[in-house]
Amino acid sequence: DKGWVSIENVSVGDNVLTRRDIDGVVEYKPVQAKPEVYSEFLYKYESPSIYLETTAKHTMVVERPRGSGDNYRWETERVTTEDLWKLTNRRIPLTGIWNGEFVENIYGYNSVDIAEFIGWYIAEGHCVHDKVTDNKSTVCIAQKKSVNKEKCERLEKLFDRLGFKWSYCADNHYYISCKTLTRELKDILYGMPKSLEKEIPKELLKMDKVIMNSLLSGLILGDGCTVAPQEGRKERKTYHTASFKLASDVQTLATLLGYAST
Repeated sequence: DKGWVSIENVSVGDNVLTRRDIDGVVEYKPVQAKPEVYSEFLYKYESPSIYLETTAKHTMVVERPRGSGDNYRWETERVTTEDLWKLTNRRIPLTGIWNGEFVENIYGYNSVDIAEFIGWYIAEGHCVHDKVTDNKSTVCIAQKKSVNKEKCERLEKLFDRLGFKWSYCADNHYYISCKTLTRELKDILYGMPKSLEKEIPKELLKMDKVIMNSLLSGLILGDGCTVAPQEGRKERKTYHTASFKLASDVQTLATLLGYAST
């Protein structure tokens, strides 16, 4: 639950995202032990989505096809690496089912709408400081109407649904009066680090898929792109950030939403 951590830096007691064999549900569970095994030879699994090096006796979680027709399904099994190396028609599951919490309101606003707004703010937003007090006083979202008309129309409808008092200026920024924001939302926005250290608020990564999909939409609309399905490939989403922490959070978000992310 700290974002993506290199395996050698994981400690006993850390909560890590795990996948239940019986139903594919993903949940956070504490690490109970860190086995250390020396081996002079490692097996390597490599594809566009996965890179693994394991010892011969390492337990692998894989899926195998079962049934046919309407009863066709993938069932989870555990086998050692050396046994898996001899088998065919197996796959390593990269995603699972996330059962997060759905709430109607977050920070005093409709949860789905405010999640999208937070996504927009992380991607394109910042706060303006008062010239006299140097306190943060106005929330800004950068977006150019002449280039992104549809995105601007979407933003304006979102502001109106949230009840924000806003204006659009010639410098290609939306300005939102902080007087119309709840204290909870202002605390989140004012406390957001600068671009190189931005991150997703932890509570939003515990929500259900409806809310988190809305968050991802705001992020992608601001600093990403969506590639339509083509040549047998599913729809793909790309997100760009200079913040390692935010990249880690977005990858966690994608994983919880069932995307195989890299």
